[in-house]
Amino acid sequence: MKEKIQVQMTEQALFDFMLYHTYSGFSGFLTNVLGLAVVFAGILMRLRGKISIIQLGLYILAGTAFLLFTPLQLRYRAKKQVRINPEYKNFHIYIFDNDGICLQCSQQKTVEKKIAWSKIKKVVATPKTIGYYYEDNSALIIPKESYGDKFMPVMNIVFAHVPKEYIKIR
Repeated sequence: MKEKIQVQMTEQALFDFMLYHTYSGFSGFLTNVLGLAVVFAGILMRLRGKISIIQLGLYILAGTAFLLFTPLQLRYRAKKQVRINPEYKNFHIYIFDNDGICLQCSQQKTVEKKIAWSKIKKVVATPKTIGYYYEDNSALIIPKESYGDKFMPVMNIVFAHVPKEYIKIR
């Protein structure tokens, strides 16, 4: 079995995957907890009469800054990566076969990357992408729209070669 798909990364798809990658980890969770804790601490201190309304506003501002900084930073990084990273800037062809996933530049027809199925550590789905982690912090990211009518054939190849406990697709 062999399936080819042509992929062009979009800013929205990369941002979607970066949000998943960041917030599925402990640091993303901790950032949200910290931001909410600052807001709630301000509210509780105001209710007890320990701070003024202006100070409460500063607590809310600080908590909001914690909550908004990461997504804004990720949106900026996604926009920049799509512009400068050759893997995202240009069209690429992904070939799924019995050996693994092959990434090929569509202009040069040369193989840039070959990832064996045994190297795949996790396959995840976000609302706009499917990510194939081959290292802890490295993944092949494919927008769902790129699969077109080949989504099920590709997923059949993936399910045939990747252990089910590594696949986090609903």
